[in-house]
Amino acid sequence: MQFWLSTAIAVASLGGCIPVDAECASDAACTTGAICTDNSECSAPADAPSWRITWTVNGAAVSLDEPGDCTVIEDLAVRVTSPAGTDDLNFRPVRCELGQFEFRALPLRFSQVRLEAFDASGLAATTGSSRDGDITTLDLVF
Repeated sequence: MQFWLSTAIAVASLGGCIPVDAECASDAACTTGAICTDNSECSAPADAPSWRITWTVNGAAVSLDEPGDCTVIEDLAVRVTSPAGTDDLNFRPVRCELGQFEFRALPLRFSQVRLEAFDASGLAATTGSSRDGDITTLDLVF
Protein backbone atom coordinates (compact mmCIF):
# COMPACT_ATOMS: atom_id res chain seq x y z
CA MET A 1 0.00 0.00 0.00
CA GLN A 2 2.81 2.41 0.83
CA PHE A 3 4.38 1.82 -2.62
CA TRP A 4 1.17 2.81 -4.40
CA LEU A 5 0.70 5.83 -2.17
CA SER A 6 4.25 7.08 -2.78
CA THR A 7 3.84 6.42 -6.52
CA ALA A 8 0.59 8.39 -6.57
CA ILE A 9 2.24 11.28 -4.72
CA ALA A 10 5.19 11.24 -7.13
CA VAL A 11 2.92 11.26 -10.20
CA ALA A 12 0.74 13.99 -8.69
CA SER A 13 3.80 16.11 -8.05
CA LEU A 14 4.62 15.83 -11.76
CA GLY A 15 1.18 17.16 -12.63
CA GLY A 16 -0.02 13.64 -13.53
CA CYS A 17 2.62 13.28 -16.24
CA ILE A 18 5.54 10.95 -16.65
CA PRO A 19 8.58 12.81 -18.05
CA VAL A 20 9.26 12.19 -21.74
CA ASP A 21 12.65 10.64 -20.97
CA ALA A 22 11.25 8.24 -18.33
CA GLU A 23 12.34 4.60 -18.57
CA CYS A 24 9.86 2.15 -20.06
CA ALA A 25 9.35 -1.42 -21.20
CA SER A 26 6.36 -0.75 -23.46
CA ASP A 27 4.39 2.13 -24.97
CA ALA A 28 1.80 1.69 -22.20
CA ALA A 29 4.38 2.93 -19.66
CA CYS A 30 4.67 6.29 -21.46
CA THR A 31 2.38 9.30 -21.42
CA THR A 32 -0.34 9.55 -24.01
CA GLY A 33 1.18 10.16 -27.41
CA ALA A 34 4.70 9.06 -26.40
CA ILE A 35 6.33 5.78 -27.41
CA CYS A 36 8.80 3.48 -25.70
CA THR A 37 12.00 3.54 -27.75
CA ASP A 38 14.37 0.66 -28.40
CA ASN A 39 16.67 2.03 -25.69
CA SER A 40 13.79 1.94 -23.15
CA GLU A 41 12.91 5.60 -22.79
CA CYS A 42 9.69 7.46 -23.49
CA SER A 43 9.87 9.85 -26.42
CA ALA A 44 7.71 11.74 -28.86
CA PRO A 45 7.39 9.62 -32.03
CA ALA A 46 8.90 12.37 -34.20
CA ASP A 47 12.04 12.34 -32.04
CA ALA A 48 12.55 8.56 -32.33
CA PRO A 49 11.92 7.31 -35.87
CA SER A 50 12.74 3.84 -37.13
CA TRP A 51 16.26 3.25 -38.46
CA ARG A 52 17.39 0.34 -40.60
CA ILE A 53 21.08 -0.40 -40.98
CA THR A 54 21.87 -2.58 -43.98
CA TRP A 55 25.20 -3.91 -45.15
CA THR A 56 27.03 -5.57 -47.96
CA VAL A 57 30.26 -7.54 -47.63
CA ASN A 58 33.06 -6.75 -50.07
CA GLY A 59 30.50 -4.94 -52.23
CA ALA A 60 28.07 -7.88 -52.50
CA ALA A 61 24.62 -8.22 -50.96
CA VAL A 62 24.23 -10.98 -48.39
CA SER A 63 21.23 -13.06 -47.31
CA LEU A 64 20.39 -16.26 -45.49
CA ASP A 65 20.23 -18.04 -48.87
CA GLU A 66 23.37 -16.37 -50.26
CA PRO A 67 25.72 -15.60 -47.34
CA GLY A 68 28.65 -14.72 -49.62
CA ASP A 69 31.73 -13.63 -47.69
CA CYS A 70 29.78 -13.81 -44.41
CA THR A 71 30.91 -17.43 -44.19
CA VAL A 72 34.28 -16.29 -42.76
CA ILE A 73 32.69 -13.92 -40.25
CA GLU A 74 31.69 -15.44 -36.91
CA ASP A 75 29.50 -12.54 -35.86
CA LEU A 76 28.97 -8.79 -36.11
CA ALA A 77 28.55 -6.02 -33.59
CA VAL A 78 26.22 -3.12 -34.36
CA ARG A 79 27.08 -0.06 -32.28
CA VAL A 80 25.12 3.19 -32.33
CA THR A 81 26.29 6.30 -30.52
CA SER A 82 25.60 9.97 -30.09
CA PRO A 83 28.14 12.38 -31.65
CA ALA A 84 29.44 13.37 -28.21
CA GLY A 85 29.83 9.71 -27.27
CA THR A 86 27.63 10.14 -24.21
CA ASP A 87 25.11 7.55 -25.38
CA ASP A 88 26.16 4.13 -26.64
CA LEU A 89 24.19 1.00 -27.56
CA ASN A 90 26.05 -2.14 -28.59
CA PHE A 91 24.42 -5.27 -30.03
CA ARG A 92 26.46 -8.46 -30.39
CA PRO A 93 26.28 -11.11 -31.71
CA VAL A 94 24.45 -10.18 -34.90
CA ARG A 95 24.37 -12.66 -37.79
CA CYS A 96 26.20 -11.27 -40.81
CA GLU A 97 24.02 -13.06 -43.36
CA LEU A 98 20.90 -11.23 -42.16
CA GLY A 99 22.21 -8.16 -43.99
CA GLN A 100 20.32 -5.72 -41.79
CA PHE A 101 19.55 -4.57 -38.26
CA GLU A 102 16.47 -2.53 -37.56
CA PHE A 103 15.41 -0.21 -34.78
CA ARG A 104 11.67 0.27 -34.40
CA ALA A 105 12.14 3.60 -32.62
CA LEU A 106 15.51 5.12 -31.75
CA PRO A 107 16.08 8.70 -30.54
CA LEU A 108 17.65 10.96 -33.15
CA ARG A 109 20.62 11.68 -30.88
CA PHE A 110 21.89 8.20 -31.83
CA SER A 111 23.27 9.40 -35.13
CA GLN A 112 26.47 7.38 -35.61
CA VAL A 113 26.65 3.68 -36.46
CA ARG A 114 29.65 1.37 -36.47
CA LEU A 115 29.56 -2.17 -37.83
CA GLU A 116 32.33 -4.50 -36.63
CA ALA A 117 33.00 -7.96 -38.06
CA PHE A 118 34.72 -10.65 -36.02
CA ASP A 119 36.36 -13.82 -37.31
CA ALA A 120 38.16 -16.59 -35.42
CA SER A 121 41.18 -14.37 -34.75
CA GLY A 122 39.24 -11.28 -33.59
CA LEU A 123 38.23 -8.01 -35.25
CA ALA A 124 38.41 -8.50 -39.02
CA ALA A 125 36.77 -5.36 -40.41
CA THR A 126 34.96 -2.26 -39.29
CA THR A 127 33.03 0.50 -41.02
CA GLY A 128 30.84 3.36 -39.90
CA SER A 129 28.58 6.14 -41.03
CA SER A 130 26.23 8.87 -39.88
CA ARG A 131 22.47 8.54 -39.75
CA ASP A 132 21.00 10.04 -42.88
CA GLY A 133 17.30 9.31 -43.09
CA ASP A 134 15.72 6.04 -42.06
CA ILE A 135 18.13 3.67 -43.89
CA THR A 136 21.92 3.61 -43.67
CA THR A 137 23.88 1.21 -45.87
CA LEU A 138 27.43 0.14 -45.04
CA ASP A 139 29.97 -2.02 -46.88
CA LEU A 140 32.27 -4.28 -44.87
CA VAL A 141 35.54 -4.75 -46.72
CA PHE A 142 38.19 -7.21 -45.61
